[in-house]
Amino acid sequence: AAILTPLVAVYLFFMGIRILQSTIKHSQPSHTHITPNVIPLGAAGGFLNALGGAGWGPVTTSTLLANANNPRLTIGTVSAAELFVSIAAAFVLITHIQITNFQIEIVLGFIIGGMGAAPIAAYLCGHLPTRTLTAAVSVLIMCSSISMVVSVI
Repeated sequence: AAILTPLVAVYLFFMGIRILQSTIKHSQPSHTHITPNVIPLGAAGGFLNALGGAGWGPVTTSTLLANANNPRLTIGTVSAAELFVSIAAAFVLITHIQITNFQIEIVLGFIIGGMGAAPIAAYLCGHLPTRTLTAAVSVLIMCSSISMVVSVI
């Protein structure tokens, strides 16, 4: 994870730049369907998510958006798939960690925070203009990558 984190951070930063550039260049975003290479992308995102706890959302979303996919469809699809990725990861982790190491307070905090943020994010995703949404996602991806680098240092 220590080796992959800076590499993923660089990848995400350049994907964020690519998305922002395409948003600025094109007055109308593409409404193409999700690319057919989603199985390797899902495998990479799931692997990175399991390895370091982050990767599924930023890696899959940025890659799909950089390939000119519809931002609402991309965000919704990635979020829906993340449910199943999280269930699989949680099942494996719970069956492989000692119950004494399990910190229920942290888990509950994430659940409560996620439940509060999800409706707001869904509302914004559905109501922001497409270009604004895509630009905001690209900035968030770049900030996330910078945060990843800072946490390693």
